[in-house]
Amino acid sequence: MLKKNGAIFISIDDNEQANLKLLLDEVFGPNNFVTNIIWEKNYSPRNDARYFSAAHDFIICYAKNKNSWVRNLLPRSEKQNKFYKFDDADGRGPWRPDNILVKTFTESGVFGIINPNSGIEYYPPKGSCYRITKTKAEQLLSENKIYFGKDGLGKPQLKRYLAEVKQGLVPQTIWKYEEVGHNQDGKKELNEMIEGNVFDSPKPVRLLKQIIKLSTHSNDIILDSFSGSGTTGQAIVELNKEDGGNRKFILVELEEKIAKEVTAERLKRVVNGYTTNKQNGNGDKVEGLGGGFRYCNLGEPLFDKFGNVRQGVKFKELARHIFFSENGVPLSEKAKLNTPLIGTYKGVAYYLLFNGILGDKTVNGGNVLTSRILESLPKHNCPKIIFGESNRLSAARLKKENIVFKQIPYEIKTS
Repeated sequence: MLKKNGAIFISIDDNEQANLKLLLDEVFGPNNFVTNIIWEKNYSPRNDARYFSAAHDFIICYAKNKNSWVRNLLPRSEKQNKFYKFDDADGRGPWRPDNILVKTFTESGVFGIINPNSGIEYYPPKGSCYRITKTKAEQLLSENKIYFGKDGLGKPQLKRYLAEVKQGLVPQTIWKYEEVGHNQDGKKELNEMIEGNVFDSPKPVRLLKQIIKLSTHSNDIILDSFSGSGTTGQAIVELNKEDGGNRKFILVELEEKIAKEVTAERLKRVVNGYTTNKQNGNGDKVEGLGGGFRYCNLGEPLFDKFGNVRQGVKFKELARHIFFSENGVPLSEKAKLNTPLIGTYKGVAYYLLFNGILGDKTVNGGNVLTSRILESLPKHNCPKIIFGESNRLSAARLKKENIVFKQIPYEIKTS
């Protein structure tokens, strides 16, 4: 299901990470392994541990095609930028002193740089050299891009401008809890929204936000096939609010009680706002972040492996699928679906001829669009799309009646 330039991140502990790596090598190929991230999930040792107190989990990353996947940079923080504290007010912005020496020796890097304030000529220490050539040094001196200390009388250093460095950080493979949170953070975040939840160690939102920042763009779709408490959904909603993105998500949770009472409920509160849970009952109000989601139940497969409508599929099931796949919006739960007219959307009426259902009776041949069947359909004075097994009307008649006929199963959208 991954796009060609997509990636997958899987969280796992030390018991199965080695087996998982072998399995993923088979699925994606060992050449598409990206990295194995160590996440510091606990901030204090557990005294009841029998052997070692587990302080970390793994997050294994594979790309669908590593040559097509592009890893993003992490945003620079105030911590990284605080060293750029000098500014010459010349329009170049803040800068910091940087080493002008380099370890790799070259003859072209051995020359003298004269301090214009003191007249002293500085050569690199024996066995080392400058990282720039003499011509480049003369240029930088003329542009006031070499620093000689606070009093102007020291050895030469380069001025490293903030505007010239990467506007982001290359991620490392060890993620400390100070940066992305720990299990207790995740538990606290969830408990503030849903009291008495069943998750002992939900993921912190910051951890999922870091993964999403690194691996997606603002219009991507993120799938979490083991969504649990819904941390991924919250992280995406928060990121969209922060950067104006339009990321979408699909969360899958097999336990219906958890899906309704925890996953969906958490997302409702993130989107619409909530009051935090507190023991004294006086919680803080948290504003909703906006956005939205749709809760869906997974039904039985409608199509077999050959793309045909599976035997035993009911009219209502196929009708709901057709309407949603055509329009991207679901039919109302209150829709009766007891006639071929399954619904209208934006001025178009949708009909389904299937299982011979025509109102309160079942008719042999009711899946074929004929003049007789057309006359028995509920009337609607607008363009019509009719799905059926076959069509006996002429092209001229279809045009006259403003009908587009689509054949089952070939013209039903299956994805």
